[in-house]
Amino acid sequence: MTIQYAGDIKIRVPDKSTLNWDIPLGHNWRLIAILLGALRSSNRVQTGLELSFSGLALTWGSGDVELASTALHVATGSINATPSTVQFVYLDNTGTAQINEDVPVGDFIPIAMIESNATQITSLADLRPFGARQSSSHSFDNSDLTAGVLTFNHGLDVDYPASVTIYSDTKKIVEASEITSVDSNTIVVDLAAYGAITGTWHISIRS
Repeated sequence: MTIQYAGDIKIRVPDKSTLNWDIPLGHNWRLIAILLGALRSSNRVQTGLELSFSGLALTWGSGDVELASTALHVATGSINATPSTVQFVYLDNTGTAQINEDVPVGDFIPIAMIESNATQITSLADLRPFGARQSSSHSFDNSDLTAGVLTFNHGLDVDYPASVTIYSDTKKIVEASEITSVDSNTIVVDLAAYGAITGTWHISIRS
């Protein structure tokens, strides 16, 4: 059967002159259902989960997701497609990768739609729904510093924040001598070069 693909999500456009041309339309309806189910929820990929494949194996990189109102870290992994099928790969409500021909129910995050022949994946549609970047802001003064160092619990659950911006009491952006990500929710900011700071300063972090 001759099939063309439309768009990044690989809508299947079959040649109507061939036998069983309506079967790919059923795949399209399932694709639409899984995307609508995801978009109507708050379940999102925040970072990572880059996709690649070799043979019948789909591989994803590590990443962070918001799933069932819980922030989860997803480790690098892979899953094998069933030969000669069209299947969906998704994270179930526990963050575990699943592969199935049917549309999942409940909380889930779609990852990909894959089509395969007997030996390898022949088509990959990236279905990851990315969420908006989150931010956390906080005001502080000299009493919040220890030897000129601010420890800030931002609560964004990200090991490597995209940006850290510090404003002085005159609303000017200043640079810290050093910023260290202690863990996924805490950074340490060295402001000792400014001595005893005056007034109220602000820090803003984006994930």
